[in-house]
Amino acid sequence: MLIEFTLGNFKSFRDKTTFSMIAANLTSEDPALDRDNVIPIRKNLSLLKTAALYGANASGKSNFGVALRFLRDFVLDSAREATTPGEIGAEPFLLNQKSREQPSYFEVVFLLDGKQFRYGFEVDKSHVISEWLFHVPKTKEVALFFREGQEITVKSGLSGAKGLETRTRKEALFLSVAALLNVPFALKIQKWVQDFVVATGLQDEEFRSYTIDCMRDEASRKDLVNFLKTFDLGFDDIRVADLPTIETVLTGIPEELKPSFRKSFTESMMVAHDVEDDEGNVVFTQVFDANVNESQGTRKMIALGGPLLSILANGQLMFIDELDARLHPLMTRRIIEMFQSPLTNPKGAQLIFATHDTNLLDKSLFRRDQIWFAEKDREGSTHLNSLVEYKVRNDAAYEKNYLEGRYGAIPFLGDLTRLPLATDKETPEIAADRERVYA
Repeated sequence: MLIEFTLGNFKSFRDKTTFSMIAANLTSEDPALDRDNVIPIRKNLSLLKTAALYGANASGKSNFGVALRFLRDFVLDSAREATTPGEIGAEPFLLNQKSREQPSYFEVVFLLDGKQFRYGFEVDKSHVISEWLFHVPKTKEVALFFREGQEITVKSGLSGAKGLETRTRKEALFLSVAALLNVPFALKIQKWVQDFVVATGLQDEEFRSYTIDCMRDEASRKDLVNFLKTFDLGFDDIRVADLPTIETVLTGIPEELKPSFRKSFTESMMVAHDVEDDEGNVVFTQVFDANVNESQGTRKMIALGGPLLSILANGQLMFIDELDARLHPLMTRRIIEMFQSPLTNPKGAQLIFATHDTNLLDKSLFRRDQIWFAEKDREGSTHLNSLVEYKVRNDAAYEKNYLEGRYGAIPFLGDLTRLPLATDKETPEIAADRERVYA
């Protein structure tokens, strides 16, 4: 489970900023929120199941997800790839001369097998500047290793990692090298990082292949169909082409054309709709290619189905940008409620999402500490703040107050009358209305 994620000097984030999933010490207007939306861990520590991130377009919400993805990919791949200087890919904050030359900072605090860990690193475009791993075996935090440049100090608690210091390139993380060489501790931590999903709700392709793989198992397919039916998508069944059938269909097709045809078939999902007569009796079943005949929202929900069920079943972490894109507000709300319900989320899976859907700013859905805002300052640097940091009553109208600008993180729209298309022949009524709106 994620406790905190801190980043700094990466894309639009200049200063170190911490996003926390620690539940604040507060009492909600609805006691059910304090019972269902948090995960008790130990005395003085409970974690949130979900968190929503709001902000204007270009406020940095997407960059938060990009930072999570960078951390994930670098931990998984830095030891495997022949990374050359200048290709690490961590982009610093470019709107400040000093920041351009400084390293980017990433750190996660998380729970794994009931133990708390803190792992982080600093990188520039060409090498790892520093790296560290701590854990809390009982009550006090203890170092497992720390690194400054190529000077790596491995403590006795990291069994099996001694001697790997000299095998770590300057472009690679020591944790990644240790995992690649099967050090148990490193493998467990890398697995935790690998298991969290970072995606955008605008690209179904990121989910579709996983969902299709899930559907090749009949039991998983039935679970997925039953899950998707709860969203009232209109179809009665969904299937994918089995691999032997695909190869049979490809018989006789020139070899050079087979890869493109094979890809087309393997990424197709067929949805079945019952055809009824005038008396309501099912006469036969009409099958459609979902990628062609279903709406974008339906295709997104189908593609999301596999990852959502897997994450909930295994207690994993998911960040999704633009969760609400192409989905009805009630469907978005249902996904959130699945993570917050003890019945559908018994293993403590966590969902963090960026959204513009202000319908979700509802005190019956979220505690104040679950609502976050991204906003840029005058220098273009993104800052994150939780609603719990504001003096807000539990019974406040969160959506109304947000749209009125009381929490910031909204766009400041210009005067339309100054646009080239605006006419200079305005009536007294139009002039009065303009003065009222832009007063």
